[in-house]
Amino acid sequence: LWVNTRLCELMGYSREELTGQNARILYSNEEEFIRVGKEKYDQIRLLGTGTIETVFRRKDGRLLDILLNSSPLDQDDWSKGVTFTALDITDRKKAERALYIERDLGLGLSAAGSLQEVLHRCCQSSMEATGLDCGGIYLVDEKSRELRLAFHTGFCDAFVYKVAKYDPMDKLIESVLTGRSLFLGAKEVSNEPLLSVNSAEQLKSFAMVPITFQGKVIACFILGSHTLEMIPPFASQILETIGSFIGEAIMVKQFEHRLNHQANYDPLTELPNRVLAFDRLSQAIRFAEWGRHQVGVLFVDLDRFKLVNNTLGHLFGDFLLVEASRRIFSCIRGNDTLARFSGDEFLIIMPEVVDPNETDRVAQKIRQAFSEPFLLEGVEVFVTPTVGIALYPSDGTEPDALFKNANTALRKAKSEPRDGVQFFSQEFNKRASDRMVMEAQLRHALAKGEFSLHYQ
Repeated sequence: LWVNTRLCELMGYSREELTGQNARILYSNEEEFIRVGKEKYDQIRLLGTGTIETVFRRKDGRLLDILLNSSPLDQDDWSKGVTFTALDITDRKKAERALYIERDLGLGLSAAGSLQEVLHRCCQSSMEATGLDCGGIYLVDEKSRELRLAFHTGFCDAFVYKVAKYDPMDKLIESVLTGRSLFLGAKEVSNEPLLSVNSAEQLKSFAMVPITFQGKVIACFILGSHTLEMIPPFASQILETIGSFIGEAIMVKQFEHRLNHQANYDPLTELPNRVLAFDRLSQAIRFAEWGRHQVGVLFVDLDRFKLVNNTLGHLFGDFLLVEASRRIFSCIRGNDTLARFSGDEFLIIMPEVVDPNETDRVAQKIRQAFSEPFLLEGVEVFVTPTVGIALYPSDGTEPDALFKNANTALRKAKSEPRDGVQFFSQEFNKRASDRMVMEAQLRHALAKGEFSLHYQ
């Protein structure tokens, strides 16, 4: 090699370091050197000159996209040497890639099914666009303005959680929350307490870029490199472009998540509501059909709740419901579902029941959990649970039938002494049906004057 000053500046070498070296020192790897040599000389043979895109590796390890133009000093005698000019097209190629990634990411985000999938696609695309080897996304809490880690790859866990717990007044966090991007090279990284606190990470460059929606910072990227000593110049534009348009996608998914939560969860206790309970029971039944086991459905009603609600007020009634839900939850198995069905009624779905006594054991644990009083405004309040139990498939094969029969068992238990637990029996339905028929007949008899009075 014989080189000029401009190529030395481009590659980060001195002229003495390059002069006399084999040209392979410029290339990203041996395979690229061989490929370019073959294609370049093939072009020269056919056209007299060669033009090819390749990748050079600077002395500091940074990769450069290069447009290489070559021609022999003497067309008749190539042994005299070949001249080449190298044009740095890194920024242009990165811009092209960024446009492609933006388009591809836009299509990907529209197809993403969840917020986590959106964050994963955003982070991966940003790393691909910038050539950085680690990245993550923090969501900004709307009230506290603290950072909550949502996704990361390439960073060690200790580091990303340290960032989230760091003093919000630190310049890095403050910079992001005010909408400013931060790009740090090797020297700044070594002097930054947040980044140098974990030697295991050994970052050489680091960036934090806000993700905005309607001018408000809702999240931020963190990206870094373990090899590059500075963030590439084109990276800021790419990251800020991506950050500006993915903010809307994140907000849409967060809104969808909130709507889904409101549709499927009780706002007071944060338990599944009857809609989600119906879906969970349907799934449990389908699984039970395949596995040939039973499913338990337990209705739990809080006796004397209306008295507490009417005496102490709805605020204390709500507190009682929340505390009661916690006690019931502590009694169920890990794969069971506890839902708030309505008012003071809770529903427990127990999949994979092998022995019906399993449901009774849970019911008895609930009774025991309510033996301790609830403390409301300094007043001890005792509330007792009543439990009705129905089993799939003996008491019903559809969710509606199981709900109805468990509720029937509950009503039967409430007619017995308090703290009762009652399994469903088909006899309960027959008695209820006979009673309804008799009530209807009595009403018709009264309307038709079919009663007669007899004295004894």
